[in-house]
Amino acid sequence: MEAQVLFNTVAKHLMVQGRRAMANQGQTCAYRSADGCKCAVGVLIPDELYDVHMEGLSIARMLDQLDELELPAPLAQFIKNDLEPHLHLLMALQAAHDGLTPEDWAGELRRIARKFKLNLPEVLQ
Repeated sequence: MEAQVLFNTVAKHLMVQGRRAMANQGQTCAYRSADGCKCAVGVLIPDELYDVHMEGLSIARMLDQLDELELPAPLAQFIKNDLEPHLHLLMALQAAHDGLTPEDWAGELRRIARKFKLNLPEVLQ
């Protein structure tokens, strides 16, 4: 997956969804929440690969512990092959979802686009 495609997918998803994906009665961010929301990284993971054991781990920590985690092989392979090449971009996107209010996402996504030399998708123009 190219960085621009990844960024466009995440930006559009966050701006349309307009709220965080939360777990534990709104106490922690989640890749997938019970109400169907997905976080900035969760939206990139195909439904058939998602595994609940990834919850509670940042993308950086998940990659760091990938060999120790008991994730299904197809998910581990997807994380390694498709997500790891974009780790720093994913960390920035995950931090925006987890650390900012949805009202602040557009500005932060624009900043991330500049930092990573990406074009703004239509949803941010």
